[in-house]
Amino acid sequence: LEELAAELGVADRVRFVGALTREEVAALMQRAVALVLPSRSEGWPLVIGEALACGTPVVASRVGGIPETVGSGDGGILVEPGDEAELAEALVAILERHHDPARVAAASRAQPWSVQAGRIAAVYRQVLAGSLPDRATGDS
Repeated sequence: LEELAAELGVADRVRFVGALTREEVAALMQRAVALVLPSRSEGWPLVIGEALACGTPVVASRVGGIPETVGSGDGGILVEPGDEAELAEALVAILERHHDPARVAAASRAQPWSVQAGRIAAVYRQVLAGSLPDRATGDS
């Protein structure tokens, strides 16, 4: 990856930090402008909750449990998987937004765990019933 970063001319802007403690991860997340997770497939990525708790907004694909975790409002922006133009627009919007980390973190804590647990349970019920919509197409 370091060689690829050098080939792409971004080595001076990319850091590969290796294994970190939880505290070190939290400190880096608090300094980050955003967490970017442009996945085509996900389950329920914990990193989104970690970023939001640190006050870091999220730009992520609308797949898996990501929409339920990000929610709406100050927490971040959801994009369609594979839509590079929409991803770029979302990143520009985050950069222009000048987010308030305390507000992002507070918004992530504003919903009680029972609300998140209910969202998770609803997704599991849909999966077990075989009716989970395909987030890429909207089809059931």
